[in-house]
This record gives sequence, structure tokens and C-alpha cells, in this order.
Amino acid sequence: MKQFTFYKLYADILDAMNDTDAGKFATRICEYEFEDKLPGEELSGKERFYWSNIADMLTEVKEAESSGGSLKKYNLRSEHFTFYETYFDAMKLMKGNDLGAFVKAICAYMFRGEEATFKDKEVQGYFNLCKRKMDISKKRKSGGSRGGKAKCGAGKTQERAKEEAGEQQKVEEEMTYEQFGSVQNGKQNNRGGGMI
Repeated sequence: MKQFTFYKLYADILDAMNDTDAGKFATRICEYEFEDKLPGEELSGKERFYWSNIADMLTEVKEAESSGGSLKKYNLRSEHFTFYETYFDAMKLMKGNDLGAFVKAICAYMFRGEEATFKDKEVQGYFNLCKRKMDISKKRKSGGSRGGKAKCGAGKTQERAKEEAGEQQKVEEEMTYEQFGSVQNGKQNNRGGGMI
């Protein structure tokens, strides 16, 4: 897979950890998603607890994404974003606190709109490159939550069409009969026809 759905639950778990542990745990999630690698016996007690609570969800979501199935069960209940393999590629270039801070920064940007600044220019560069994809993902999600563009007129959104209809109705309500007739006459003439 080149991407997977990253749920707020995962971010909440990472936020409860120090940066080093968060980096390790995020790496385990990515290794499972991108490399089909299950965590070995090296899990600490805390990691084992967290993993056991999300393993079934990770498996179910991965199977659905691989087969093109629906994720409504989880997507409607939890905030989420698309986690691309390029983020994992950047993660592989870091270690320790930088790795955990990087993953937490991705989550903070996607879930809360908070943009991180890193002391290490190299890590900042990785984040900035990944941010381009994150911005595209945010834009797509925003468009999807609004239902995309409406098919009414020359690219008008449904909201704008409703506003215009409301304005037109208000104008028509305030017109005299003669004013209304002349507006309607103008509309007929613009269409190439006239009043009979």
C-alpha cells in the first residue's frame, strides 16, 4: 500500500507517550501498514497494551483499504487523514526524539491545524516537504465534507445558488407588478424570445 487511514485514536495514543516512545510506536504502525510486519516480542508493557487495543482496528481497516471496501464504520466515528508512505520514508531518516516529534507534528497539523517548527533544519525540511502532501489531503477532505461542487449552472455551488435564489425572491417580493413585468421581459429577450 502507498497510504493508509490514520485515525485520531492513533494520535491520542502517540500524544500520551514521550517523543522517543511515540516514534517507536508510530514506526510499528507504519511497518504493519506498509510492510506487513507485525510487532515482535520487543513490545514494552505499555506498547503491548496500546497495540492490543488497536490491532483489530488496524487489521480491519487494512483489509478494507486493500480490497477497496468501505471504512464508514470508522470514518464516521473518528477524525482521520490519509497517511502517505512518503511520511514513513521521512520517518526512517530520523531517530529518537526527532522521530516522535515529527509524527506528533504531522498529527497536530492534520487534526488541529498547528504547524510545528523544528530546531533541526533537516527535520524541518522533511516536515515542509510532507506538508505539501498534507495540504493536498486537507483540501480533498474539505472538498469531500462539503460534498464537492454542485452541478447547478456554470460551476455554482449549491450554497451560492440558494443565496442567489433568496436574493431573487426578495427582489421579486419588493417589486411592483410593472417592475416585475419588465424584468421578466428582459429575461425573455435575453433568451432570444419575446413576450407574446
